[in-house]
Amino acid sequence: MRLSDTIKVLLVDSDTAFLQLLTQLLKTLGLEQLVMATDPETGLEAFRNFHPDLCIVDMYLGSEAALGVTLAELIRASRPEQPIVFLSEPHLPACYERCRHLQPVGFFGKELSKFRYYQAIDQAMLQKDPPLKVDQQGIASGHFSMSRLRRVFFKLGDQYKPYPVEDISFFFAEKKLTHARVGMRSYPVNVQLKILEETFANAFVRIHRTYLVNISHIEAVNPKEGTIMVAGETLPIGYAYRRD
Repeated sequence: MRLSDTIKVLLVDSDTAFLQLLTQLLKTLGLEQLVMATDPETGLEAFRNFHPDLCIVDMYLGSEAALGVTLAELIRASRPEQPIVFLSEPHLPACYERCRHLQPVGFFGKELSKFRYYQAIDQAMLQKDPPLKVDQQGIASGHFSMSRLRRVFFKLGDQYKPYPVEDISFFFAEKKLTHARVGMRSYPVNVQLKILEETFANAFVRIHRTYLVNISHIEAVNPKEGTIMVAGETLPIGYAYRRD
């Protein structure tokens, strides 16, 4: 269980003792190119000089002002595709909502789990350069993170207009057509659900043969009734998809 020693990681946390422990753990995974920073200013400078493959950033950096999120926004403004992992409490809704617009590749609490760090960094590197295949119709398929594919174009009259992927609550198939639900409107999509499922594998989950839902829009799951609430709508969970 080792990562490539060519991977460059920037670590930003105001807790220097934790940074030292995290550095030691990452080195046991094979990582050697590590740079540490303890505040947004030095973190941003290190990012610009070091050009890391991955940034691991404490969401709050020792304050209540979510300075880590501000730093991440500056990083993304400079490099939109930069993979970022937040050190936070991901089970707290406020933490997730504060940074969801940045589409981080993962979250960690302050526990030092060797396998969890290995898994997150490995997945971040796979998402950074995913395999891309183009079929005969020119439809890109493969696994993309939402940071790689930010917008989907829908045809409105004679024009095609873009919508952010994160605004799509779910896709559904009806009468041999695929549609995307954005707010209370539905837009036709000339792509099969199966291809959409593969393309948005990291952000959407198939719950039924006719529904593919955005994970971040799930409001409640009722296993007893076999239903799920997505953006205020109650959708069925197909038996074959219950385990997922």
